[in-house]
Amino acid sequence: MIKAGHLALEDPNIDVVVMGLQPIAPGLADADVMAKTIEKNFGPGKTKKPFMVVEFGGKYPDDRTIRTMLKEAGMAVYPGGEEALRVLDKLVSYKEYLDARKSVTSEVGVGVARESQTYPEIDVRQVNALFDKVLQKGRTTLTEIEGYDVFSLCGIKTPAYKLFTSGKEAGDFVEQQLRAKPGKFVAKVVSPDVGAEAAREA
Repeated sequence: MIKAGHLALEDPNIDVVVMGLQPIAPGLADADVMAKTIEKNFGPGKTKKPFMVVEFGGKYPDDRTIRTMLKEAGMAVYPGGEEALRVLDKLVSYKEYLDARKSVTSEVGVGVARESQTYPEIDVRQVNALFDKVLQKGRTTLTEIEGYDVFSLCGIKTPAYKLFTSGKEAGDFVEQQLRAKPGKFVAKVVSPDVGAEAAREA
């Protein structure tokens, strides 16, 4: 088991190692020795790859001993393969998120945004300029229209919209559109106070 774990860790085609532990019948193995051996070879800081242990629900005292000792040693121990896979999926998603975020963040203090490697079509300077404009107005939240602008700068499609500063302008526009092409419209209030109030309540 220990040799197989090391071989898996050394294999360049394997990114994560999951060791499965079958239930141990009383007297079949020394639980303390087994737990210490696993921790000594694969415990925190001993591997360069994620190493997980799946303990398949043993009910004997030795099973509980191994489970407890490995957890106290800081190892990732799960009661079944399904739970371990869910954790791995979250870890992969979080790593992808961090990589994407790192590629679009700007260099603080330099004044020039770093070009995105993951999303080269995003103009980080324009996105930062929009955020700076909002901050200069004393706000920390975006209006819906400003959010659409950020999405558009990031290459994300947004619903078609038209902004009006008076009810008469909006009414005249809808009337003209209905005459040309009957359809449905959605009217929304765009105000920084709406987002600010929601943020205060949260």
